[in-house]
Amino acid sequence: MNGRRFLAAVLLAAVSSVALLHGATRQASTVGRDQPPAGTATALTADQAGEARRLAEAARAALAQAERARGTDAYAGELRVAAERARAAHEPRLLGRALHRLGDHLFNRARYDEAMEVLTQAAAAFRDAAATDDLGTVHNSIGRVYRVHGSLDAALAEQLAALAIHERGTERRLHIQSLNAVAVVHQNLGNLPEARRYFGRALALARELGDAGIVDFLQANLGQVLADEGDYVAAAGAFEEVLARGRDEHASTRHTQLTEIYLQLNRVADARVAADRAVALCGVVVEACLRAHSARSWALATSGELPAAMRDNEYVLRQLEQMRTKLLPVDFLKQGFTARYRDYVSRSIGLLQRGEHSERDALAAAETGRARAFLDLLASRDLTAPTPSAATAAPPARLRAGQTPVIPSRSLAAPATADEVAAIATRLRSTLVLYWVAADRLTVWVVAPDGRITMRTVNVRESRLRQLVRGTVTEPGRVGGGGAAPAGRPNLVTRGARSVGWGDRSDTWRALYDVLVAPVRDLLPRSPGALVTIVPHGPLTGLSFAALKSPAGRYLLEDVALHYTPAAGVLSLTAASVRADARTAPAILVSDPLPPRGSTLTPALPRLPGARREAAAIARTLARPRVLSLQDAAASEARVRQSVAGRSVVHFATHAVMRDDEPFSSYVALGASGADAGDDGMLTAAEIYGMRLDADLVVLSACQSAGGLVTGDGVATFARAFLYAGAASLVASTWDVADEPTSRLMANFYRRWQAGADKAVALRRAQLELLADLRAGRISVETVVGPVPLPEHPVFWAGFGLYGEPR
Repeated sequence: MNGRRFLAAVLLAAVSSVALLHGATRQASTVGRDQPPAGTATALTADQAGEARRLAEAARAALAQAERARGTDAYAGELRVAAERARAAHEPRLLGRALHRLGDHLFNRARYDEAMEVLTQAAAAFRDAAATDDLGTVHNSIGRVYRVHGSLDAALAEQLAALAIHERGTERRLHIQSLNAVAVVHQNLGNLPEARRYFGRALALARELGDAGIVDFLQANLGQVLADEGDYVAAAGAFEEVLARGRDEHASTRHTQLTEIYLQLNRVADARVAADRAVALCGVVVEACLRAHSARSWALATSGELPAAMRDNEYVLRQLEQMRTKLLPVDFLKQGFTARYRDYVSRSIGLLQRGEHSERDALAAAETGRARAFLDLLASRDLTAPTPSAATAAPPARLRAGQTPVIPSRSLAAPATADEVAAIATRLRSTLVLYWVAADRLTVWVVAPDGRITMRTVNVRESRLRQLVRGTVTEPGRVGGGGAAPAGRPNLVTRGARSVGWGDRSDTWRALYDVLVAPVRDLLPRSPGALVTIVPHGPLTGLSFAALKSPAGRYLLEDVALHYTPAAGVLSLTAASVRADARTAPAILVSDPLPPRGSTLTPALPRLPGARREAAAIARTLARPRVLSLQDAAASEARVRQSVAGRSVVHFATHAVMRDDEPFSSYVALGASGADAGDDGMLTAAEIYGMRLDADLVVLSACQSAGGLVTGDGVATFARAFLYAGAASLVASTWDVADEPTSRLMANFYRRWQAGADKAVALRRAQLELLADLRAGRISVETVVGPVPLPEHPVFWAGFGLYGEPR
């Protein structure tokens, strides 16, 4: 299953879980649950038949009354009355129509959680009524809810389902609606040729139908494709023609789109006029107003009207926060929202940089766009799960199979303010360096331990940063750790599914230093080994800052100790997991388990002799009576699960297998003593979310344990899972790591930490010791031509990072 289809399955499974996540308290968004099921068939007497006709007529009259109230504050209440009467009359189609309109109304007001629940009920009513065309329109509405959450794969699945229904029907307007909906999702995904194709099919049908309003609507949508392709002159002409005819019902959105196009063409005065029209016409449709105010803030700033631009920008940030409070309480949907609205935050940061309190205001805005889904998830982990309702007691087969875990996220954690970021720097005695990557610039804040905040801007495009970061990735061999090595280099056994390779990337590491460190080097601590907290963003997530190389040839790690967090606010939540007895409490060491059996197409994972030596050295260093060391068959998944409770240190020296196509199926390789999922030897990310740890420190001495697919709000798969499970700190690797150097690194890390060094300091000293050994030629591997010394390449020493609490 490819990544998109897998994510779509995750999100589609979430639909049936909405009521479960809300619990019994959301009665305001449900209608008549205590009534008999719609469509119940019974034999009726004449009096009963007459009463049924009367109830049905009352339901139709109520729906008509509701439509007369459209656009007023009474609309939602009238629709609820109509739905109640339709249910009482056992008229499922009328019920579905009332609920569908109510769901769309709630959507337009950004009440997405309620909208999804009501739309799901509408779909059930239409199925009861066998109202196939109506069911297709609900699929389109549900797709819109997914789209606003940034869950575009799930949105596309819904809209393709609607299209399949409407293609078989006779109502061409519905067919056009579904073609347009599919096109819009492709446009959001960046699949512009596919968007053009579906818009073109819809336009051809609209012309056959002879509906001028629909034709204009679709021509305007094609105009946005022109803008996305960079043909702003043609796009402006298309929008101007449509607006001049006055037939398109989405005038606010068209003026917003035209504002942004005019600004690209430097037609600032025209942009100001269009932006004012967009705001004036957006009405009560929340997303339309959000886009209109954002575009106007850009236009006002461009024309030099900064105070007015700031007022619009305040509206945008306030509205985004309000929208967050009404998202579906499902982790992965919240992640998508963070990613979808990232550009709004980028635009706000750019504007706030020009204000009186630019450093603090822009920093606070950046925190509103960082790891917000993860913050909510961490704040939700101790909440009691609600009791399943009848509607969700039997979730879809995908959910029952455990392939698509829907993780509830019912809390709303506030982002860190500038004062709170400064307080975190003071608590940690660290210098925080926070990055924000926009399309055309990089913003960096440095927050000193005394709370001083400084901001710098670097003129570098996001595309350039992505290119540089890709250039640091190691060169893997074939799956199985036994692939052919690059010419003249030995194969190295790794703790993943691949062999390590390396190339000379010095220029790349220097280029990244010039962009990321040099602009703020004067603000970093001068004391050797002082703590620096990196808060990365976008393409910088997963980059090893330790290996950034100065013009003088010094790695950044040679000057400072480092640790990472996806948002400053995360450190406010991980602090509660720190254990004062971490160095003396029970620990568990898992090393070189018998690898689980893969499929016949997957080569067996090799044994890890270095991991065994690593665990033995760590056990001697910890020297505790309550250190449990598991190896070989004893290191089964079931035994590990039973043994982690209460342990302050949980150390895995084994293989990790990342699955970017199915991130929940990424796993830490353990032994298998049974056939069920809980003891198959593959401790998956999905299973880790279900664990509860008391660990001050989790170490994943394995390949890519902090790598792989990064979520929509910037947290890697295993880091997210273990921190959620309760770890205060996590040591994990960004890339494939070789067995022998890793065993040395880990033994030295524990020796330093057990002697009293903070975790970040202990890791730095262990990495520098390994670097010194590599430089001196003291580490070599055996080959057919004899021992070959390993170079000082970052692949051997810089892959591990510390995430979460540094002390």
